[in-house]
Amino acid sequence: MANKFVASLAGAIANNVVDEEKFSTLMGTKVSPVITQRLEDMGIKSDVSLAYAYSNYLCIEINLICADAKKVIEKKAGKEKVQEFENFLGIFGMPQLNNSIDDTLAGIIGAKMQAALPNVLREKMADKIGLDVKVIACSEGEQATFLLGTLKQLKQEREES
Repeated sequence: MANKFVASLAGAIANNVVDEEKFSTLMGTKVSPVITQRLEDMGIKSDVSLAYAYSNYLCIEINLICADAKKVIEKKAGKEKVQEFENFLGIFGMPQLNNSIDDTLAGIIGAKMQAALPNVLREKMADKIGLDVKVIACSEGEQATFLLGTLKQLKQEREES
């Protein structure tokens, strides 16, 4: 309870000291390395960066580069399952099969992240720093349309206020 009070107080002070755009830019630059590290800890190599900040809106771009299947399996199921996976790969005697699995796994993880990320980030932002945020995850094909629509809406809101 004390954390939420302190976070709310800090948020109220920040609203009076820092404008929305500076706050969004600061949040994006602070959150990006945290996401990168969390993904790396799970065996996923990524490129995470603040793509855009405008008013109280920020866009963080997450590109999954590859996933280390063995590390992902170890995190999810334990070392015994990694050994079973290695034994399975050994049957084929093709090291390039592991690379194909890693690439395929990155795509699967990306799809699952896109579905789960909005709720996870919303909860973490509320619990950790007391921010109520709206999080939307878009595929690469949806990004441009979504960004343009959102920027138009933000500009309209800014003009009306």
